[in-house]
Amino acid sequence: QLEVRALAKALVTSGRVQNGHLADALAMRQYRQQLAPGAKKEEDRMEVHEGLAEYTGFALSGLRRKEAMMKLSQRLSSFGSLDSFPASFAYYTGPSYGLFLDAASPNWRKALSTQSSLVDELRKARGLRVSADQAVSRARKYGYDSLLKTETVREETRLAKENRYLDLLVRGPILKISFVSMNFSYDPNTVFPLGKHGTVYPVSTITDAWGKLTVTDGALIDSNFQGVTVSAKGVREGTTAGEGWKLELAEGWKLVPGDRPGDFVLSKKLPS
Repeated sequence: QLEVRALAKALVTSGRVQNGHLADALAMRQYRQQLAPGAKKEEDRMEVHEGLAEYTGFALSGLRRKEAMMKLSQRLSSFGSLDSFPASFAYYTGPSYGLFLDAASPNWRKALSTQSSLVDELRKARGLRVSADQAVSRARKYGYDSLLKTETVREETRLAKENRYLDLLVRGPILKISFVSMNFSYDPNTVFPLGKHGTVYPVSTITDAWGKLTVTDGALIDSNFQGVTVSAKGVREGTTAGEGWKLELAEGWKLVPGDRPGDFVLSKKLPS
């Protein structure tokens, strides 16, 4: 959130002031990524994958760059109100770094690859010197103290939600469904990471060879995208709906008991 706040200010300033806000954003980003090993690589990939698509919309909008930056800055002001950041942050940071790169190095896209880092490219193009050691002192310019209080409450809420999802989708009873040739849609603003267990998609629709799963209150997809888990609370053999989900089965598929009492798995019927 602090990175995005700094970007919002950078988008509506220029010259040395803009570079100062950009350096602040990158310092806070670097500090955050040091706290979570592997985060830099994952965030860079997300910004290339989703952020560039969003950037393209701004770049081809017909607006002058200054107008596009002002419009994007206004949009960034709503970032903190999102319920979840992991699957949505790149729609805010990606176009921001892209527009800054346009101003600093007009031909930057020619050297772009799937392994590129928009942030690293911008740091080089602008000659920005960034140190994570300065992150906390820089953060105070963007409401660090009040945000810390707000996020403390938010974390308490997050932990309660995490515990609920663990009860619902890990501790059981659960229904596990393996993917065959899966396609799915979801609301990126509600995605909830559940550590080693995978990621919860509270509202989602999944289609596969076995049929269609419509979720309104939590589906856990494992980290390898091999399958999905929903709650089996109150589920019996022959039923196709449960707490927060509904299943439309294709011909030849049925629910059968799983390894633990109360658990189920989806299985293809053997020909008689």
